[in-house]
Amino acid sequence: MASPQSAKGAAVWGLALILAATLFPFDFSLDEQISIGDEFSPGKAIMPRGNDLIIGADAAFGQAFRGRIGALRICRDPLTPDQVAKEAQRTLEVQAEVRSTEPCAASYSFTESSGTVLSDDSGNENHGELIGGPQWTRDGGRGALFFNGSGQYVRVPNDPSIDIGGHSISISMLVALEDSPSDGVIVAKPWRRGVMAPPYYQYGVEFGKLERSVDFYFADTRGRLIGPFSVRPPIGTWIHVAFVYDGAVRGYVDGRELLGTNISQPWDLLDIVGNLLLFLPFGFGLAAVVQSRGMPPQRAILLTIALGAALSLGVETLQCWLPDREPSWIDVAANSASSAIGAGLHLAASSAVLKRLKRFVS
Repeated sequence: MASPQSAKGAAVWGLALILAATLFPFDFSLDEQISIGDEFSPGKAIMPRGNDLIIGADAAFGQAFRGRIGALRICRDPLTPDQVAKEAQRTLEVQAEVRSTEPCAASYSFTESSGTVLSDDSGNENHGELIGGPQWTRDGGRGALFFNGSGQYVRVPNDPSIDIGGHSISISMLVALEDSPSDGVIVAKPWRRGVMAPPYYQYGVEFGKLERSVDFYFADTRGRLIGPFSVRPPIGTWIHVAFVYDGAVRGYVDGRELLGTNISQPWDLLDIVGNLLLFLPFGFGLAAVVQSRGMPPQRAILLTIALGAALSLGVETLQCWLPDREPSWIDVAANSASSAIGAGLHLAASSAVLKRLKRFVS
């Protein structure tokens, strides 16, 4: 049977191995505001940033959009597929009332025909100022703004209603896309004011010229860009495009769902195996220590599991401040199981040694 000194050594070495393997490199972002609940959540939470909303360009007023926008809605709540389909049908009908029937943070129907103000009909008064001369147009009775790709845009001052964070958002729009020499930002809440730098957007929708796709992005609470999530609508005609995020991202064109994806981290078999091996020395050594002090095997295993789970949870919580690490309940479960396996191996080994000793003595 292992001596108390060797058992303690195994437990200490196991603990050192765990800390080195899970917390290296020690680049803690302690100046960041971290929500531990969000970090352990299966989905990613959007990070509020407090910058103005821009329609038709990015934060540096580059990546100018070329095309027409005839409706735009931004909602905090996730729209259902039925709500998206009804909005698409209503918006695509030229003579229909284009105002949203769903509560929105901002709703633009583009019914104006002149002036430098884009009116918000959501009731939140998130009105926008036209800058650079985007042109009011009429297309078969439908009002719209035409952006020529030269840097024209609409600026909407920041307001808590559009500074959307958390685990849900819906963005829908009626657009007529045109080919352009570069990517074009249709609507965006920039990450930084006046600078197009990673992660670029709190939330935003672009037209990607290479894939001819409409792409949805957002940044999470760690400042990591999530996306693109893309749909490929036709070019040169009026289309209704919508993106809904509620832990998963769904993309729609003319009310039909063309994209559905879960953004949770997939199970990584190698990572799980690594976590199952990582706590073996700790469990083995700790079981040896407590059993050497007379604790019954069943209680030794339970105590080892409890302490292994507590240690793993503490390590995973610290990883909330490590930009390159992902805390996970799966890791906590695997580490707890690893502690139990280590304890079981010690008890099995101890039992085998005792049996050999008894046979030798007899």
